[in-house]
Amino acid sequence: KRFLHNAVEKTPAGAPAFFCAHLDWLRSLDKKSQANVLTFEAATLGTYLTFFNMAGDNIKTKMQVDPARYPSFTGTVHEIWRQHGLLGFARGSLFKGIYLILGSTIAIGIQERLTEIMAALMR
Repeated sequence: KRFLHNAVEKTPAGAPAFFCAHLDWLRSLDKKSQANVLTFEAATLGTYLTFFNMAGDNIKTKMQVDPARYPSFTGTVHEIWRQHGLLGFARGSLFKGIYLILGSTIAIGIQERLTEIMAALMR
């Protein structure tokens, strides 16, 4: 979220055209709407990355738990694909995704409330 927020302030050098257009659109919004959009984008990106990261974790875990059966990376990938297909790489990601989404939601809610409290104290 911080990267995206900083990008709204100053477009990163070499940013692709579609990202520049998106940043221009974000700049047309008020600050609260910008924060809402950036929070949604960061949460969505984090969720996608969780699912992609689980594939590597699942391969690594199988190789660590049973090195005799899964001696190589490519062999482990092939075995997971053969046994479970594409979904085999995402096993366990649903619970991790729910955990991250709930944790982020709670953290953002606490941050919003603390911001309101601090603003009231500063008046």
